[in-house]
Amino acid sequence: MCVVLIGAGALCGLFAGVIPATMSEMFPTALRTTGVSVSFGLATAVFGGFAPFISTWLISLTGSKVAPAGYLLTAALLSLVTLLSVRETAYDEL
Repeated sequence: MCVVLIGAGALCGLFAGVIPATMSEMFPTALRTTGVSVSFGLATAVFGGFAPFISTWLISLTGSKVAPAGYLLTAALLSLVTLLSVRETAYDEL
């Protein structure tokens, strides 16, 4: 169990180190702060704010206590599709 937690923490650390730069590069220089804060805030409010409601609804709908895992899997797949569509901006002019 401890090995799994260490592995999950390492993966989370890799993600947390890269995502701020990736998110900021998605917006033009003049709009970076506003773009990142608004998009992050809305995503957190929608996907995180409604998570308890959706989890409870999924459990009551299916009768399975592992049904919220489907919600997490759907969010992860949506994130993966979005990540794959992000283009590299390293050589673009600021």
